[in-house]
Amino acid sequence: IVPLTPIDMPGYFLTAFGQAAALLDETDAPNLGLQFDAYHARIITGDVPAAWDRWGRLARHVQIAGTPGRHEPVKGEIDYPAFFDRLDSDGYTGWVSAEYRPAKRTSEGLGWLKPFRR
Repeated sequence: IVPLTPIDMPGYFLTAFGQAAALLDETDAPNLGLQFDAYHARIITGDVPAAWDRWGRLARHVQIAGTPGRHEPVKGEIDYPAFFDRLDSDGYTGWVSAEYRPAKRTSEGLGWLKPFRR
């Protein structure tokens, strides 16, 4: 499950990470987890590292995008190299994906990925 900002998804019921954590605790389903969307975490909480500290243990998937604007994750308010280092140091082994609105043509914006390839 993923909390979303009411700015991006008006009327969506799940708008807080604490709310998502409560739902996960209540259901206690082994096949259900948190999609930690760093873009939404930044807008909802204001602090991605603090949000990861508090709710990262519930994450089964991480999603990224630039903030503000939900463009390529290279410029903006989130230090993705530091966030990726944190995921590694915390032992996160799940998927990390990017969902964003390309600022220009998709092919023009994919250069951001090169430094993170392994």
